[in-house]
Amino acid sequence: MKFKGVQYKLGDFLELWDISFNKSSIVKLLKIVQVPPHLEKMPFILVEWCLRKYDLPVDVQYAFGKHISIAEVFPSSIKYCLPIESIKGKCQIVSFEEYGQMTTTLENYFYTRSKYDQETRKLIPGPEEWKKACSCGAPENPDLPYVQCGSCDNWYHIECIKNFKEDRSYTCEDCNVFLSY
Repeated sequence: MKFKGVQYKLGDFLELWDISFNKSSIVKLLKIVQVPPHLEKMPFILVEWCLRKYDLPVDVQYAFGKHISIAEVFPSSIKYCLPIESIKGKCQIVSFEEYGQMTTTLENYFYTRSKYDQETRKLIPGPEEWKKACSCGAPENPDLPYVQCGSCDNWYHIECIKNFKEDRSYTCEDCNVFLSY
């Protein structure tokens, strides 16, 4: 299917613009639905929703919101049929690891590390199973500022470090204890 000069195929991830909420949504294109010509001029698309941080249930946002990035999406089994005009453009969804290896983050790149289960209203795997960072044991979030220990190469939230000085190299507490022996 070609729309506004861009070729789309089934399985593509799309960014949609929702004017009523002034936000974008991420979906997977499942099917092009032809509507009888006397009803509509443009076809509709059947899509599978990928929830963003602000789409998750309030209890999930409250419990894990700080550890969920604005670039993170959660594929689901939620399906909608929408007018083709809602397409803003194509986007890419990569794994959390691939996203972390990117040297620059692009506006139309997103990552995923869990799916959203509509029946249980939970993320699978849950945030308690995500890769952890820092001595606080919280899941990694690329939106938060981190500093790397110069000795063990582990990453720490800047907000978790007491007396952090930006102009110095950082050595974590565990390495400081080890190095002092």
